[in-house]
Amino acid sequence: MSTTTNKLVFLDSDRRMYIDVYCRTLYQNSDEKLKMNIRPLLSNTLKSSSAVGSISSIATNIVMKLRPVTFHWKDESEYEKYNIRPVKTGVEENGFIAQELEQVVPGAVAMTDEGDRLVNYSALIPILTGAIQELNARIAALEAKLAAQAQ
Repeated sequence: MSTTTNKLVFLDSDRRMYIDVYCRTLYQNSDEKLKMNIRPLLSNTLKSSSAVGSISSIATNIVMKLRPVTFHWKDESEYEKYNIRPVKTGVEENGFIAQELEQVVPGAVAMTDEGDRLVNYSALIPILTGAIQELNARIAALEAKLAAQAQ
């Protein structure tokens, strides 16, 4: 184990490989006292409006710009580089291309000293949650509109 600046790195020095980190639960800082300029991702129109056209789609629009992909690592050395042991080789994986994600959600992407981009998938959870909330509000508004027309 070693630290460099604000990083904690686990390295198998005999094999010169990074070690995967497995944990039961991962907690990330999220305390309000550590944050500033806090504002809702979704506008108030989402909660208060019953008109379908006025429901905000901020998060949904972000989600629609994302391009989820399936992929294979180029070769097994990519697995070895990060000391990943797949259950079965050749299995497709799911994710995003960091360079593409960076254009839509820059805060979800970081870069190593070597220039490799990394994705913080946890940063997408609030956006995905917001999109679900927006879509549910739109469904509720449409259901209300249909119910009103049926009467």
